Amino acid sequence: MRILIRTSRWAIWARWLRSVAAPLVIISVALHWLRLIISDLFLVAALAAALVAPLAVLVSIIALAWLWQTGDQGWGRALAGLLLAFCVWRPWLGMAAWP
Repeated sequence: MRILIRTSRWAIWARWLRSVAAPLVIISVALHWLRLIISDLFLVAALAAALVAPLAVLVSIIALAWLWQTGDQGWGRALAGLLLAFCVWRPWLGMAAWP
């Protein structure tokens, strides 16, 4: 008899949110650096990524807690979502620490 081990939906959502926030930051920074978009559009894109990143962190933490209790699969997805969401959010935290 085969034991079914499910993949956590929280972990899938964490990976999806991370996959939205990271390219948004990378593309907006690259386009602004190449002077293809103006600063106003860059700030809008960066702010959108900064709003998605805390949501990805929250979903990743919920996914990790859920995985700890149920034993489902998805640890890699949840941890990758948490790590990359913190990387996306790090510049905003650095700017908040400036005097």
